[in-house]
Amino acid sequence: MFRKFVLPALGLMVLPAFASAQFEAGNWELALNGGGQVSNGTTSDTIGATVEVGYFATKELELGLRQSLVHSSSRNASSQGTFTTNSDGNFESFAQRNGEGWTGVSVGAVDYHIDLGRFQPFVGAFMGYSYTNQDQFQINPDGSETKLHSSSWIAGPEAGLKYFVNGTTFVFGRTGYSYWFEDNNLSYFTVDFGIGFRF
Repeated sequence: MFRKFVLPALGLMVLPAFASAQFEAGNWELALNGGGQVSNGTTSDTIGATVEVGYFATKELELGLRQSLVHSSSRNASSQGTFTTNSDGNFESFAQRNGEGWTGVSVGAVDYHIDLGRFQPFVGAFMGYSYTNQDQFQINPDGSETKLHSSSWIAGPEAGLKYFVNGTTFVFGRTGYSYWFEDNNLSYFTVDFGIGFRF
């Protein structure tokens, strides 16, 4: 009897929550993600977070705004801060020699969702501005330094997947490529994971 009546009844109660686990025109979305990196007794630590707000003009098309803020600190003068190597291998750059700093990124995005119920893959593009109070330098072959652009307009493609764990809450993963208009050598790939809420 339990199998015959109770299990189907439970299934009917849960079904509406799963059936509504998708976006509709007029929905709003609030999403959060964050992360950090702690070095093993050497140069730099970072911690940051992103807040995102989106509006669905249709059930597939989302218009969004995102604000990211990352704080970093560098403590070992002998290592000269955080090093990165240029893609062509010609120079190294560092964000800061010592001390603390922050970086902000403000962007607008447009994403198109494919409605697969609880699974919502999406593709889109973003554009915005990246700014910081940290200086970056190029180390030239003769040992001299050339200051690089610390801030720039950025834009790029993105793609990802949202998965509804219930009718209003989802987790997501997203990857993209941020092209720096001021200096393409500073362009980078991004990967984000977070949680979001539909309302």
